[in-house]
Amino acid sequence: MGDRSPKDKMKKQKQHDKDAVKQQQHKQENMMKNRRDQGKPEDQQGGDQYKKAG
Repeated sequence: MGDRSPKDKMKKQKQHDKDAVKQQQHKQENMMKNRRDQGKPEDQQGGDQYKKAG
């Protein structure tokens, strides 16, 4: 278990970056889906709480 070659380090870094981007996209999609499932804040009586929180 010695040091990795620079080529292996680059490959590992690229894979890590790809995984991070994929995870971020998945997170964004889930947030959008959850917002759609809840409906717009104006449709609910507690719409004022959304304005205060932002």
